[in-house]
Amino acid sequence: MITGSNIKVHEIKNEFHVAACSNSNTELDYAGPEAKYIWIFFIKDYRLKSSNCIQNPAYNNENDAACNVLPDVLYDYTVNYFLIEDIDYDLKISLIAKGIYPILQEEVTEDKLVSIFQ
Repeated sequence: MITGSNIKVHEIKNEFHVAACSNSNTELDYAGPEAKYIWIFFIKDYRLKSSNCIQNPAYNNENDAACNVLPDVLYDYTVNYFLIEDIDYDLKISLIAKGIYPILQEEVTEDKLVSIFQ
């Protein structure tokens, strides 16, 4: 700091919430942003601690696009990362504005979920 050198700070986050859309409420059946359910996983110390399944407000919602409803819901559940196979620009920007970072994954299973973040 005295010599004017750059300081780089690397944060290691050991707990976070990850969301993924699903066609099933009994297991993660990875799907697009307008699927019927959203699974929210809590990962701490690189272990899956808990999971919760909620109704997706973007499902069969003809009045609002996913980019208008998903970011607020995920923010309310303190989601840090949103797993998705493909994302459109509007949804991507809306998520990032809420501090939720999309991660593109072709396939996600509950068993391999934690390994994405290791």
